[in-house]
Amino acid sequence: MQRFAETFAGSEEVVVFTINSKERSRETVKKWMEDRGYHFPVLWGDKFAESAGVTAFPTTWVVDREGRIAFIEIGSSGFFAQEFGWRVDAVLLDDGGGS
Repeated sequence: MQRFAETFAGSEEVVVFTINSKERSRETVKKWMEDRGYHFPVLWGDKFAESAGVTAFPTTWVVDREGRIAFIEIGSSGFFAQEFGWRVDAVLLDDGGGS
């Protein structure tokens, strides 16, 4: 996911962040992110996963400019940047933007 975040770093079209809704300790999350070399924002949403119907972690959303969910992916693989890069590009093109 870090590589994906770096791909779109500085973009006005794409924002990458994570929402923590499981771990209560900010220090634990901070250390987990640092240990993995992740450098993107973590938002805190106590009840977010429940209210959004999340049943597995990780769950990834791509949301367009209008706030519509373009797609949802459950789980992850070692090819996150490749898999999500083309999907984000497709949403940007559909919205008239570009990467």
